[in-house]
Amino acid sequence: MKYKIAGILNVLFGIFQVIVMGMFFLVTAPKLSRLYEMTGSGNEGGSWTYPALGIALGVTNVFFGLVNLNVVLKGRKEKYFVLSIIYFLMSFFLMGLISALSAVDTVDPLYKLSSL
Repeated sequence: MKYKIAGILNVLFGIFQVIVMGMFFLVTAPKLSRLYEMTGSGNEGGSWTYPALGIALGVTNVFFGLVNLNVVLKGRKEKYFVLSIIYFLMSFFLMGLISALSAVDTVDPLYKLSSL
């Protein structure tokens, strides 16, 4: 039962990460890149880096969730269970850090424009 709960948590959180960062990657980042290019504010690739990291974290969470939901891995199931719990907690905190860094990375070039 604990494997299914951990698997469901990992899959749901991973899907959430992929959707949120995917929307930022597909909708917001291209607009920001065009804005930065038009204004010459100097942020060429930064707005793409953090969403890509978030998507990678989400895909890995989904992987660990699917491994926990799989019943074939009977011998190594406890190892993957512990890894998935550690990764879930680590990615939860890393998503907060990535979100904060992404916000700073978004606002900083615009702030530089106003300080010229």
